[in-house]
Amino acid sequence: MTNKFIIENDTLIKFIASDDDKIIKIPDNVVEIGEEAFVNCRNIKEIILHKNIKKIGSAAFYGCLGLEQIELPNGIESIDRWAFVDCELLKEIKIPNSVKNIGYSAFCRCSSLTQLSIPESVLEIDHVFASCESLVEIKLPKNLTKIGKGAFSGCKSLKKLDIPEGVTQIAYSAFSNCSSLEEISIPANVNSIEEFAFSSCTRLKEIKLPNAVKSIAEGTFKNCSALIRIDLPNSIEIIDDEAFYACTSLFDIELTDSLQKIGEHAFFNCVSLKTINLPKSLASLGIKAFAGCSNLKKIFMLNNIKKLNKKVFDNCDNLKFINISFDFIKALNNSHQVKAILSYASNPKLYNAQDINRFDQHIIENKKTIIEELIKMDYIEALAYFTSRKFINVKEIDDYVELANNKKSTQVLLSLLDYQHNEFSIDELMAERDKQFKKELELDLELDF
Repeated sequence: MTNKFIIENDTLIKFIASDDDKIIKIPDNVVEIGEEAFVNCRNIKEIILHKNIKKIGSAAFYGCLGLEQIELPNGIESIDRWAFVDCELLKEIKIPNSVKNIGYSAFCRCSSLTQLSIPESVLEIDHVFASCESLVEIKLPKNLTKIGKGAFSGCKSLKKLDIPEGVTQIAYSAFSNCSSLEEISIPANVNSIEEFAFSSCTRLKEIKLPNAVKSIAEGTFKNCSALIRIDLPNSIEIIDDEAFYACTSLFDIELTDSLQKIGEHAFFNCVSLKTINLPKSLASLGIKAFAGCSNLKKIFMLNNIKKLNKKVFDNCDNLKFINISFDFIKALNNSHQVKAILSYASNPKLYNAQDINRFDQHIIENKKTIIEELIKMDYIEALAYFTSRKFINVKEIDDYVELANNKKSTQVLLSLLDYQHNEFSIDELMAERDKQFKKELELDLELDF
């Protein structure tokens, strides 16, 4: 069998395999298993390594579909990237304490691997065990500082994992599609959880984030359909796009006073949410942030929101109560303020009594400015409300008629003239408004600068 090994400078460059090769013993003069040395040797069942082996190179055993057994000797320092990818029958492997580096995707798609322990000398793992579908148990080293990109992505049998206290970062898609994961404890030192870290963990019911985390990245908990509650620390400033997308069991989440931004589709299709209290610190609310939340009944919206897109609450079929505070309205510039007041005027019943009084008082005190903006935008809807509440009286109406004529605000001009001459009642004016502008008023209010 000696002539099957191509060796250069203590490195096994290539093994020339045949269908009869089942058990392979590495020659004693080899120190390193070279890159792709056994790639796609599908019939080999066992590899015997001697104690002098120091390194397993990139993709060394890639595609060894029949490999069932290999014992790594103490003394190996590095297992390079893709080393054991697609070793589908490998059920167990012991990584010795001498190993300092485990490369990217080293054991990716070892679909029969059930348990293993990583030595204390390893500080980072990156996509190492992705799609190890049978992996039930893994012990992480105490000195680990980072759980890298896709480290356990697709480990569908992993139910529980203890993350060491020294970990500060959980990278992109680290635990995505761990569909059996029910429990995970995130230590206090973690300050960064990247995009899609726990996406599609469909059995994860609750999770507590540490105080060092400032943002929930895009898709972090997307499709976590069993997630019931999550405790957010006061440090959270951003809930990014699709962070809780389709978390269909989520009914309890308290948004903290430090929150500044909720991204697009952040809570899309969270059908169990019933009440949301948007904090005073919130400045930006993304497109369709709460769209599809069909059981959402109450939303408390406070001031400082600088963008409120018309599709934020799309298909929230049971939405009964939106409290846009007076402070939010007052903070807007004139044109946007009139749009917001129009929202209020369309259905004052949606607002609490205190804010109704404050709205009305604000309209009275700033009547001229507001009505001038109203005329510029040709908004007959708000005018109907203003006239019904006697905010516009007949004595001052000539000035507004002249302004409407100058601005070519046809609808407002006609309505002012009708109101001035009592050609029809306010009820009729409101009915006409509803008839002509129903489509335009179906939450077609976009408040952005």
